[in-house]
Formats: sequence, structure tokens, C-alpha cells
Amino acid sequence: GRIVATAPGCETVDADPAKVLGSVVEAGAELLRSTGRRCVGAGLAVPSAVAEPDGLALNPLHLAWPAGAPVRRIFAECVRAAGITGPAFAANDVNLAALAEHRHGAGRGAR
Repeated sequence: GRIVATAPGCETVDADPAKVLGSVVEAGAELLRSTGRRCVGAGLAVPSAVAEPDGLALNPLHLAWPAGAPVRRIFAECVRAAGITGPAFAANDVNLAALAEHRHGAGRGAR
């Protein structure tokens, strides 16, 4: 892929994940509006272990969020509120990076 739009920003990480995720999703929705592009799905890479199947951030220490924060549910609600209708998911950032490398990067086709 290629980068089609960027937006400068600075966000103080609030202890309330709904505030942070709402700001992040709104920034993404604004980029969609300004470029006329559509979104077919949204993913959130969380710097914490994320429990399956509930999508709870088990220890988001770097974010000062409470242990067990329901990041998948909050993110999905923010995405829907922004008018984005595709699937929304959240998972651990390192796991998602490894998955992307395996499927789309140098690890493509590796077993």
C-alpha cells in the first residue's frame, strides 16, 4: 500500500480509553472525509496483552488505562459512531505486526 493522507496531531493520553479512542477514530474519519476515500474496516493495535475473545486490554501500563479495559468494544463503538460500517477489531500490537509481516512482508509464504 501507499500513504494517501496524513494529519498532524498530539494527544495527551487520558486515563479514559474512550476519550483517546474517540479522538483517534475521529481523526481517521476526518481523513476519510477530506480525501473522499471509504473505509472497509478498521483495526487497532494495542500496546498491551489483549484477552480473547472479549478484547480486554489486560495491562495497558504505557497508556495509564485500567487493567481489563474493553478496548475492542470501545473502539468498535467509536468506529460505528463515526459512520464507518466495516468490521472493527483490536489486538496486541506486536501480534498484529507479526501477522502483517507474515501475510504482506518478507515473511509472506513462510511456514
